[in-house]
Amino acid sequence: MKFLFVESTDHNHWNGRIAREEKGISGKHTSIMYLAEGLVKENNDVRIVSMKNNIIECEYLGVVYINYSNLFSDSYDYIITTNNLIDLEILNRTIEYKKIIIVTNNDLINFNRLFDISKDRILISFISEFAKENILISQPFLKEYNSIILHNSIDVNDIQDIKEKENRFIW
Repeated sequence: MKFLFVESTDHNHWNGRIAREEKGISGKHTSIMYLAEGLVKENNDVRIVSMKNNIIECEYLGVVYINYSNLFSDSYDYIITTNNLIDLEILNRTIEYKKIIIVTNNDLINFNRLFDISKDRILISFISEFAKENILISQPFLKEYNSIILHNSIDVNDIQDIKEKENRFIW
């Protein structure tokens, strides 16, 4: 499968190699790098694109880091972005895609383009149930979209007593 992570944060000349080798672990973007690297290990084609054209372009651990200005039109299975939907400008350089995944724990901003896209092609991935509840209060139109909770930790209340050996830890 082909994944495109879209990022509009100021990276200040950042990429996975610099973050991991030169600076150790680099702040809030590590989760994107780890997820991208994990997807590469599963034989997926993965790119991280900087919409602000300020990433140092390279390939590191199989992940291609590229600036928007150098991204050619292509097709993707999944386009993954965050709550700043100005990133949907990426669709101007996308021939085809199956699904847009919006990973968020904040209200969506710059979301007007969202309404031009079929709802069945969008998946809202909330970081927690708490985030989902708060966002849906302030942006109730999101109730019309498919959504999931993307747990970033284990809630001890979800751990169930194990009566006999099973091949799972949590439901």
